[in-house]
Amino acid sequence: MINGGPVAINQADQTVPAILEAFYPGSLGGLAVADVLFGNYNPGGKLPFTVFKDTSDMSPIEDYQMIPDDTHTGRTYRYYTGDNVLYKFGYGLSYTTFKYSGLTISPPRSGCGEVRVEVDVTNTGDVAGDEVVQVYVTAPDQQGPSLSLQAFKRLHLHPGDMQRISLIFLLSNVAHN
Repeated sequence: MINGGPVAINQADQTVPAILEAFYPGSLGGLAVADVLFGNYNPGGKLPFTVFKDTSDMSPIEDYQMIPDDTHTGRTYRYYTGDNVLYKFGYGLSYTTFKYSGLTISPPRSGCGEVRVEVDVTNTGDVAGDEVVQVYVTAPDQQGPSLSLQAFKRLHLHPGDMQRISLIFLLSNVAHN
């Protein structure tokens, strides 16, 4: 697909084995799409928006009310509270598979509020590929987003390779999102 934002793709989702989202691919986009389709490049991107199951769950494009209230459902993955989602923000596939293990979360160090998240990522598939590890935080006892992307890191792994990665975020960013 080539487009600039969320679209209704329920029929395609039910009838085709895969969907490749190219967004605005630029002048060399056709070559890039061909490389992915013929297996010369293994995609590893993640969606920068939520794809809803029903267009009635999408706010009108001219409605910029991000935070939900009595008349708005809320926009973006951070505020949408419904469950009528086909593909969530941050979703993406690859020609390979990855396994996450050994998750550790270090409590904030006093004075700086840094939280360290570490995890082992293993390529369990048959081809090399990129994975984007994402850390989402929820702060249910405060007003604000119900979910917030706080850190991410892209890595490239060959089949069977494992890498331990570390992601750091500040608690103050969670409170001010």
